[in-house]
Amino acid sequence: MIPGLRTLKNLLETALAPVGSTMYIYGGGWNDADDGAGKDAVTIGVPLQWRDFFLTQGPDYDFHHHHDRRDGLDCSGYVGWVLYNVFRRESGGEGYVLPSAEMAKTFAAYGWGTYLPAKEVQDYRPGDLMSSKQRHVYIVLGACADGSILLLHASPPGVMLSGTVTPSGEPQSNAVSLAEYYLKTYYPAWYEKFPACGRDLSYLNEYDQLRWDLGGVLKDPEGYRLLPPPLLLADLFKNKKYSLGKPDNSCDKRPYFW
Repeated sequence: MIPGLRTLKNLLETALAPVGSTMYIYGGGWNDADDGAGKDAVTIGVPLQWRDFFLTQGPDYDFHHHHDRRDGLDCSGYVGWVLYNVFRRESGGEGYVLPSAEMAKTFAAYGWGTYLPAKEVQDYRPGDLMSSKQRHVYIVLGACADGSILLLHASPPGVMLSGTVTPSGEPQSNAVSLAEYYLKTYYPAWYEKFPACGRDLSYLNEYDQLRWDLGGVLKDPEGYRLLPPPLLLADLFKNKKYSLGKPDNSCDKRPYFW
């Protein structure tokens, strides 16, 4: 991640930075008044406090318990932090944390891209921002050949890579297989505690979409928007060190479907 570099690749690299080491905290990323970005969501870089809190938690983690909101992120706090680190170079400026249901439509109104309500969404491309009226938001990594979606989001138990079911409801989808492989291989400490990474059919039919204008607020010199998930992930992870653990050598071959 490179603060202030407004490219689609940097957006996705930044979105990956807290994956596997940041817990879901209700209100995480928001200020105490719950009307905008808190200090962490306008901070350049990944606060060490998020990782330290993750290391104290086990498989029985329950986000319903009272936790310091600075120990992690919720879904809109996560997206707000990602955008801040892509658009800004210094901490402490105006943030981008909004209610999750409003993010796609509001950012489109800023002139950042094209907005589609859920009933009109026909496809998914890397970087698409998806907002649900059920109060969730996620970032698309890509669509697989079986119609499942690979995505990044903050959802209990934390900031993670997930895959949806197929449009017919098949749970062991291509996207789920990819998510499992990358979590197990690159985030073994997380995967040992929280191996579940599948998401239900609502992620495919209940979310409004923002598609970035790549000639405006973001650029795409690497052509990421057109990459299928396996090639995109291979590029994103080619120089990535293993997070909080050693690699799982049993995973010696990436899934190559998309």
